[in-house]
Amino acid sequence: MPAAPSWDFLRASAGVRTVVDAGVARGVAAERCLRLTGLSPRDLESPDLVVEAGQELQAMRNLVAAVGDEPGLGADVGRRFTLGTFGIWGYTLLTSPTWAEVVSTGVRFARLSYAFIRPVRTAAQNGVGIDLDPGDVPVDLVDFVVERDLAAAIMLFTGVGGGTAPLRFLTRFSGDRLAAIRDVAPSARVAGARAVDRIVVDSAATSRRPPQADAVTRHDAGRACEELLERRARRRGVAARVRALLLRDPAQRPTMSEVAARLNVDPRTLRRHLALEGVRFDALRDEVYSTLAVELLDTAGLTVDETRRRLGYADAASFTHAFRRWTGTTPGAWRRRAPEAGPPGGSPARRSVSDRSSG
Repeated sequence: MPAAPSWDFLRASAGVRTVVDAGVARGVAAERCLRLTGLSPRDLESPDLVVEAGQELQAMRNLVAAVGDEPGLGADVGRRFTLGTFGIWGYTLLTSPTWAEVVSTGVRFARLSYAFIRPVRTAAQNGVGIDLDPGDVPVDLVDFVVERDLAAAIMLFTGVGGGTAPLRFLTRFSGDRLAAIRDVAPSARVAGARAVDRIVVDSAATSRRPPQADAVTRHDAGRACEELLERRARRRGVAARVRALLLRDPAQRPTMSEVAARLNVDPRTLRRHLALEGVRFDALRDEVYSTLAVELLDTAGLTVDETRRRLGYADAASFTHAFRRWTGTTPGAWRRRAPEAGPPGGSPARRSVSDRSSG
């Protein structure tokens, strides 16, 4: 199978929660922020929830659609991260023995973060740097994502430094977006209108100890990071990538051949990979669409016809037939039911992934 985007990894749900919190602060209902993610506000209350990157991207896209891609929106989401939000990965950075090791650890275990921009260690003028490469971030979200990830990095590293850090944050932004990044932490040194987005540790500080450095604790925390990465890797597979594609634009209703083409494999190869994971394509698509249909009718409050069109069904009859197969009732009857009665015939399974460790 071809390589997935650099950001396509399982993550704790805090990234989605920060998006929802920023939306609610602007008067956008949590349910609207979560449309087409397969998640509900109640799901986000679970400390064990782990989500797909595509679900977090969809929440971002929902927020941008509701508010507009205004300068500072991504930075506002990013500043809602705290050192504790990053779980064991953040704790590993906190206890690293030197600032050079903070950089190395950040890049090594980046898949335990919430980042969508790819961190690449680089030699920088007067220091050691991390380039923040947004190369495979969806075009419509690039500015939002870079703002968010840079703001989150500022929160993370200033937290490691106890309020200050011997780092410089360089960004291609200028104007209002640059001002929003600078406002995240007044102690951070942020320079704008640069060719790349980059974090630089000053040469004189690479061997300096962060305030909470502890080599023994860092060793144990690093081992915990490795174990968490292994657990999450075992939970990923081709089915997760297919599910993410189906969620990306449900109105397109891609066939297995079309999904296979997007993954650059032959349909028979895709079928074989799914079979090895105990999944059939049509069953996987039913899971995604049944969950979305119920969410749009219940949470988003769309009409039956609006839901049908959002999910790409050409006519009411085909949508009704599919919905009855999923739930045992018609979409109209489902929408009219008394809320306290609960779902007739049992609700389709909601897509969520659990993991006992935060990340």
